[in-house]
Amino acid sequence: MSALSALIINWIVVLTCVSAIAINLKTVISIYLQKKKTEKHYTMLLSQIVFHFLYNISTAVFTLRNIFENTSTTCSDLYNYWTFSVVFSSSVIIVFGNIFIVLDRFLAVHTPIDYQMKYKKRLLHSALILLTLLLFATLGAYTLPCYTLPPDTSPNGSLVSTLNQVVLIVYMVKCAACVANVIATAGFVWRLRIFMDAQKGITMNANLKTANQVVLYQMLAETILVVIPSIITAILNYAFGVFVTNFVGQYPVALFSGYTTVCSVLLAAKLRKMKTTTAVNVFKK
Repeated sequence: MSALSALIINWIVVLTCVSAIAINLKTVISIYLQKKKTEKHYTMLLSQIVFHFLYNISTAVFTLRNIFENTSTTCSDLYNYWTFSVVFSSSVIIVFGNIFIVLDRFLAVHTPIDYQMKYKKRLLHSALILLTLLLFATLGAYTLPCYTLPPDTSPNGSLVSTLNQVVLIVYMVKCAACVANVIATAGFVWRLRIFMDAQKGITMNANLKTANQVVLYQMLAETILVVIPSIITAILNYAFGVFVTNFVGQYPVALFSGYTTVCSVLLAAKLRKMKTTTAVNVFKK
């Protein structure tokens, strides 16, 4: 891998993360300034911004430090290792969070009344609790070996071997979650088609329609930028022993950062469009 290609990918990561942070921050401020409760169909989507912030900030800090300093991701540099752990732990949380988003939308079109009366808040609270616990569990898996095993950083040492196993397990869990998300999305699309057929001739709630569109576009972006590359990378790495990142740099991080930017743009654009449409309808009245 050339230093130039690594530098280019690192700067792509930084730019996409900073863009996502700026767009999400603007979205949050805009919602706050409206001085009203968030539209019910966007609650789960907006709650995931917290984990996107965590990923984007930690990734930008980690990447910038690697650009300007000669750092390592071993326990000998605990600050950098902790940042590295937050980056990859939060990326896992975002993938699992997407499953909850799809489930939220599925329930919204499958049982609209029960969704509003029972499932919406329960699912939101369950998602936040489980994702937070999973975040700390993943962080613990990454960092505990640094404090419990001898500080031997040789390639064949117990510490490095254990950390490599942890990285492999977490990566496999992430890939499995990606596949589960694709399956869940397929189920949501199937149920949405049934719902749309039943709604023919009936004006659908604009917020429900827009929220469903955001989720569909985000899942499409995840499939292209996260799921397919993750599966291909896993197959090449662990089935054929071909580590593509050694040749082109950390492209999975760049793609995932690009995915978070796409999500932030989609959400901001759809919320803006919904606000504009509402204003026009009020003016017409």
